[in-house]
Amino acid sequence: MVRPLRGRTAELRDLTDALSAAASGSSGTALILGDRGYGKTRLVEEMRRLAEERGFLVDPPGWYETGSGQSRLDRPVLTVLDDQMPGAEPVEFAKVKTALEASRDEPRLCLITLRKGTYGLDGHRFVSALEAESCTRVELGALDAEAVQDILTDNLGAPPDADLLRLADTAAGSPLYVESLARGLIEDGQVVIRQGTAIRRSGAVPDRLQTMVTCQLNELAPEAQNLVRAAAALGPVCGVDRLIAVFTGPAARLMADIQQIVDAGIMERRGDELVFRHELMRWAIAETTLPAVRERMVEEATSGLLGGLGRQPVLRSTDPRPTAAPPARPTAPDPSAERSADLPRQIYTGILDGRLDDVHELAISLLGTCRPFGDTPARIKALLALSLCARLGGQPSAALRRSREAAALTLGIRGRDDFLHLAPLSALELTWLGESTIARWLLQWAETHEEYRTDPAPYHLAQLAEAQLLVLEGRLEQAARTAEAVIDWAIASRHDVVLPHCWAIRALAALRAGETHIAEHMVARYRGSERSGLGVCSALPAWAALQTTVERDGPTHGIDLLLGRYGYLVDSPALFVEEPGAAAWMVRIAQAAGAYTVAREAVAAIRRLADANPDFAPVVASAVHAEGLHSQDPHLLTEALHAHRDPWAAAWAAEDLAGLLDRTDRPGRLPVVLHLARAHLGFEKSGDALRAARAGRLLTGLTTAQPVQTASGPAIARQPLSSSEQAVADLVVQGMTNRQAAGRLDLSPHTVNFHLRNVFRKFGISSRVELARLYQSPRVGRTPSGP
Repeated sequence: MVRPLRGRTAELRDLTDALSAAASGSSGTALILGDRGYGKTRLVEEMRRLAEERGFLVDPPGWYETGSGQSRLDRPVLTVLDDQMPGAEPVEFAKVKTALEASRDEPRLCLITLRKGTYGLDGHRFVSALEAESCTRVELGALDAEAVQDILTDNLGAPPDADLLRLADTAAGSPLYVESLARGLIEDGQVVIRQGTAIRRSGAVPDRLQTMVTCQLNELAPEAQNLVRAAAALGPVCGVDRLIAVFTGPAARLMADIQQIVDAGIMERRGDELVFRHELMRWAIAETTLPAVRERMVEEATSGLLGGLGRQPVLRSTDPRPTAAPPARPTAPDPSAERSADLPRQIYTGILDGRLDDVHELAISLLGTCRPFGDTPARIKALLALSLCARLGGQPSAALRRSREAAALTLGIRGRDDFLHLAPLSALELTWLGESTIARWLLQWAETHEEYRTDPAPYHLAQLAEAQLLVLEGRLEQAARTAEAVIDWAIASRHDVVLPHCWAIRALAALRAGETHIAEHMVARYRGSERSGLGVCSALPAWAALQTTVERDGPTHGIDLLLGRYGYLVDSPALFVEEPGAAAWMVRIAQAAGAYTVAREAVAAIRRLADANPDFAPVVASAVHAEGLHSQDPHLLTEALHAHRDPWAAAWAAEDLAGLLDRTDRPGRLPVVLHLARAHLGFEKSGDALRAARAGRLLTGLTTAQPVQTASGPAIARQPLSSSEQAVADLVVQGMTNRQAAGRLDLSPHTVNFHLRNVFRKFGISSRVELARLYQSPRVGRTPSGP
């Protein structure tokens, strides 16, 4: 199937008019100019197809070798010279010119394509002569945004989401790059269609795009290739002075290599800077370079600007003795100093916009501008930005190393103002990675400074980190109070950026206290500004919203969100890094709702993350837990129980193991009781009072009462359900809300709520999720109805 030609309506109309003129007996020439990859060949293919449909003889052999020779044909002719002329000898241009003059009276259209700027003086004269004779001239430029979106949709099978559109924008309107990106994503399985929208599942460079870029680089001389790779590592914009700092050859060769790169259309000059024509190409090149090598190259470039790389170092002491050979540029300031001073602001803006690829490159550039033993605040900001990118990109081990290094530098920083501004940022990043000890040190050290409470912004950011730290420590009431104080300050001072995270902390604290109405209120406020502020730095706000929906409406509605609005959470590593119990939780509600495909996707996602980060223990424990729950394997659940460091995740593993053992035909109930007791203590330690109380009730029931025997096996309910209670329970576990169940049973929502609370009391549970889990158990049947 031939895909439609996108974004070339005007050009195709001009060429079609020339084709119609040839069909009516005229002779003409059409000149198609454009850069590489801008669709000249694709446009020619479309013209060939249209010509064949109109009865043209297309591409007769040896046309300009033998002269006309075709005038005896009784139908018009289309001749194509597609990129055959740029490297031609003068005699070739002469032959084509002679053939065109000889066929002036024939019904013929000759299409000639040329890459701009690739032909010499003879070619320029040839083109000028064609234009003087009023040939049809078509110049192909970059595609507009609508055409790019259409190409993505054609290839992906569905309209792209905003993330894919942002990535495609880096192709700068090149059809070749957009097409290679889209087809590569499909071939590599990096795209999934959810609710009619194409969503990117991975951040890797597609193989097809990588191969195309490599082929383009291979057309350059080896020295020019190395220069391009160096420029890609040095950032989106590369000053020529930085290339000089890493270039070891003569200046004449450097000039020749730069000119070759520009002529090839890979980069373009803007003053003293080189910029990639297509940022997508730079991304593909940079991704093939190891991060450590990229960072080293940035350091070398900066060191060269400051007098390094084999030059004598600049003396900064008072030693009066002269150096043996003064540096070539002894005290010259960095020409990019003004731009470098703006990098932290650009990083901040990039984070809020969710442009993590740009943030990573800007952070590398900022790190490279720092002096080896100076510029500590800038170095800390760069390290924290790199940690954030690594954490959100599925590299928690690398993120933890970066954030620990930033924390060490922060603890040793001398300036009080710098420390008070950077300590909360370092602590917050550490808490997202589950590192509470160092985060606590930072906040405690900040409290020793007299200025700690006098500057509102750093103080309340520290309070936000404190609230997140209190969540990790299981002190949820304090976390809620601290988050509320930050919320009040943020609203009063218009610091909206911190609100999503504060609302999420307050919602989670409310959920674990059984205050679902408060959680719903916080989530409603968050959804008004979803995917903004610190919400793009952490998965916690979306996680709180998802849990609140499940607590209120049941697992079926939670699965709907995981298949739609929050589908990215299944594939996003950020949630699994920040919340070690999230993967198993997804498996649990998916099993309760019968959505086994979602359960398998969650297990596969956490296993990929664990395999990529075998030294990050929380993720490995999460993977074992999710797999054990999905496969109902008591050995894996036991392993997860001992591997989890997070008390909330460990408590869930203990309860999952107790439930699994309770459903098996094993003699004795002691293991079930012991694991329930462990779950009870774990939930208490994590501050989850609601689930701790539930585990306590189940534990009491196991140790003091015998279950009621029914025809379908032992029932959990200690009292029989009435027929109304049984009917309400049956509808609720199907995912219905109280209002929906009321409509089905012809009752009021208040009456349904009353019956549902009685069901919870009789089963010793407190939520719809637990009720659904009981219904999924193969040995728990419906209890006999009461009178």
